[in-house]
Amino acid sequence: MTCITPPAATAYPLLTAMANGHPLYELRLDVTLDVPSFHGQSAFVIRPGVIDADAVELFGFAQCMYLAGAIAERVGCGHALIERYSDDDGWQPTHVAAFLPDGLVLDIDGHRPMEQVLADLRTLGPWPLRYRTVHTWPEALPGRGQSWRDTLPPLNVELISVFAERLIEGAS
Repeated sequence: MTCITPPAATAYPLLTAMANGHPLYELRLDVTLDVPSFHGQSAFVIRPGVIDADAVELFGFAQCMYLAGAIAERVGCGHALIERYSDDDGWQPTHVAAFLPDGLVLDIDGHRPMEQVLADLRTLGPWPLRYRTVHTWPEALPGRGQSWRDTLPPLNVELISVFAERLIEGAS
């Protein structure tokens, strides 16, 4: 588990109000997904900025696209769209990370080479994988608005933003 310095309260008014004077990382938010993660998990306890097993499952295997969008928006970079192939469905998105200007990617698992991301994904199944760089949110995920924020409630935007900022801080 990685614990980070709490962000400025003014950056996250909804989370700050919920924390009621305590550091944001002490909050415990129950997150439930309609569509489970890759590993079948649909209920998570997330603490803002704390990278633990639930955060890795949520932002690595279910909601990675939003985290990548938040990182890309802040850094001004593109997205690494990783797709897997199946005979039934053809090429389908399987993971999204931010493709940083230094040539590495940044996702919930940290700042690392694309080869490492692909190697990690290959441990999950025998699918052929490919990746491509896309420069805008609509290119990465057509039909999901113009920004990663478009389909999310404000509290979710704040929560994802905390993780994005902490990961960027750690990659610097």
